[in-house]
Amino acid sequence: MWVIYRPCTREFPGLWVTRMHVAAPVGKPTRFVMTHDSLPELRSILPPGLHCFPRDPSDAPEVQETWL
Repeated sequence: MWVIYRPCTREFPGLWVTRMHVAAPVGKPTRFVMTHDSLPELRSILPPGLHCFPRDPSDAPEVQETWL
């Protein structure tokens, strides 16, 4: 899955970020990251065939959405 972060991360301030996460056996982020200046452009470079899940209230504040 790809998690999109708002442009407020310490690693990439001012940029929209998406990071690949693995869900099994335990959910964790990977080293695969893509960045862009705008959310629409970042969405456009995600792999095809994914479905967007909006931000859940339990997500960290910097999370915008998740794509599976």
